Amino acid sequence: MARLALAFFQPIMALIRRHREVGCFIKGPFLLNERTAKYMISKTIPGIFVLYTIQNGPPRYVGYDETDVKRKLLKWVGRSYRYFGFEYYESGEDAFYELCKLYHDHKKTLDNTRHPEGATGSDWRCLLCDASEKKEKMGNSGRGQY
Repeated sequence: MARLALAFFQPIMALIRRHREVGCFIKGPFLLNERTAKYMISKTIPGIFVLYTIQNGPPRYVGYDETDVKRKLLKWVGRSYRYFGFEYYESGEDAFYELCKLYHDHKKTLDNTRHPEGATGSDWRCLLCDASEKKEKMGNSGRGQY
């Protein structure tokens, strides 16, 4: 009985550990091909995606789309990434902010060379970059003054 329970819970625990590593509740990883992507991402909705070269390896690329995450992900089929994960969001702005968090958490392992940008025509800015800029300004402005 204990072996059966262990066999049942091991994949679930591995999935929970994976979610903690990535930083949010990303669904996946799944094999990156058109059929799987279309099956797993059934909605036309804003979201983020994570690409991997190794199934349980570190994230290698993060991206989003403010209206249709499936459409954007399908552009990556057939390239050097073999697996993907994704998550839906209520709005493109929410997806962008989550993407920024993922980017900052994993930028050492990512192939992304540039910070994600907000949607064209939007005023979306990375809250993490804004916070570090404010911290730097506060730290530098009062230096040496009493």
